[in-house]
Amino acid sequence: MSDEPELLEDGAGGPGRAIPSELPVLPLRDTVLFPNSFMPLAVARESSVQLIEEAIAESSLVGVFTQLEPGTEEPTQEELYAIGTLTHIHKMFKLPDGTLRLIVQGQ
Repeated sequence: MSDEPELLEDGAGGPGRAIPSELPVLPLRDTVLFPNSFMPLAVARESSVQLIEEAIAESSLVGVFTQLEPGTEEPTQEELYAIGTLTHIHKMFKLPDGTLRLIVQGQ
């Protein structure tokens, strides 16, 4: 395995942007995002809002994983499903109450 970033295809079979070796992880409650699908997401947890703001500043890529138990407030890695989806954040809207609304696409 090399230290060079993997390239993500652009959807037309051509080379796209590089996938970082480490990604921020956004836990989802009762939601599964599949590759190539677009989805609106509401982000309200303070830790998740901060994660998204940092991701937008760097690459707009995050990994999303569904929580095993939706009621868990701050899930650990063991409390997430093992398989997730690389996700590109297309749009972010910050609401007056501090929450975010996102338009994301599974890669």
